[in-house]
Amino acid sequence: MKKKISLGAAISLMALTAAVAVSMTAIFMMKSLNVSISNFTQRTALFKKLADVDATVRAKYIGTINEDILEDSTIAGYVNGLGDKYGVYLDANDYKSIALSNEGRSIGIGVNVVKTDDGYMKVVSVIDGSPAQAAGVKVNDVITTIGNEDVKATGYANALNLLKGSEGTTVTFKVLRDGTSIPFTITRKKYEVSSVSSRLIGNLGYVKIMEFDKKTPTEFSSQVDKLIADGAKGLVFDVRNNPGGLLESVEPIIDKIVPAGPVVSAKYKDGPKKVLYKSDAKEINLPMAVITNQNTASAAELFAAALKDYNKAKLVGTRTYGKGTMQEICDLSDGTALDISVAYFYPPKSDNFEGKGVAPDIKVELSEEKQRNFYSLDESDDDQLQAAISYVEMQIK
Repeated sequence: MKKKISLGAAISLMALTAAVAVSMTAIFMMKSLNVSISNFTQRTALFKKLADVDATVRAKYIGTINEDILEDSTIAGYVNGLGDKYGVYLDANDYKSIALSNEGRSIGIGVNVVKTDDGYMKVVSVIDGSPAQAAGVKVNDVITTIGNEDVKATGYANALNLLKGSEGTTVTFKVLRDGTSIPFTITRKKYEVSSVSSRLIGNLGYVKIMEFDKKTPTEFSSQVDKLIADGAKGLVFDVRNNPGGLLESVEPIIDKIVPAGPVVSAKYKDGPKKVLYKSDAKEINLPMAVITNQNTASAAELFAAALKDYNKAKLVGTRTYGKGTMQEICDLSDGTALDISVAYFYPPKSDNFEGKGVAPDIKVELSEEKQRNFYSLDESDDDQLQAAISYVEMQIK
């Protein structure tokens, strides 16, 4: 097991002169603090105050101190104090999960669930190739108990955590299906997650993008090509509830659709705005619409804004979330990381949308009931999808 120094010892080391050897973790913390707090006196006061707190607690606190938890919590508190609403400290487990997600993979049983009106969990999708699919879990199954815990009694958030776990561990739960209670015991495993799904709706190609990970550009390109080859005369892209993802993922996707020109620019701290990616002259010349809602965020907003900027598509739905900042994951020496905002990014022609979102061209709202049951909506009951289809069909005619 990796040996760690106490918080008090770390603070003392950082107070020594540069000639004294310190751990790489301490060096990184000092550099980060140098950027965040330019005044040396303030930095010194911060270290002294933290050292005072640490000494007082160790002298008087009657409980047992878990050094790992204390260290993680201290750094998390520092990041929280930045006022960066997207900034977060990632412990080793969180960092591994994010890295896995960016690769288009996950660990678990492989179901997506929503909270039912009566407080239980409804399965809205089962991931292809997942342990849940292999075990026979089906869409519309209602998870009622996990282990010995009633889902409603323990609360939805806690129930979600009960479903999660490390690779190789098992979870036992019961589902209600057509009035019958069915037990499952499933071993959590690593599985692939597809971020793009598509189908023909009449003579239109419908493409749902769930997030932007490393596999998304390949999935998107192949599925759009197939839709066009199968006779699609127009395209509807759905990025509702898409939280964003990797900028390097959305860039080539936009490039496939728009003509030659800038795709995204960024402005870093104390620097000028610069173009990060340019598209080539190849483009898709079909009528298009992009469906957005209040949970369309970050890279998904850039996708919508770029197509709007180049007049390639009309936006249908509601105003997007409004996250126009780029985050960078900065590795720390012990397997943890900082995820902090490092730049504002800009669509090809319009302004940064941080805190403002991207407005739709055709505003269509879903009722509160339909929003609650979003993942169970039939195609004909989805007002936003129907409005997008109607718009694209009118352009074809």
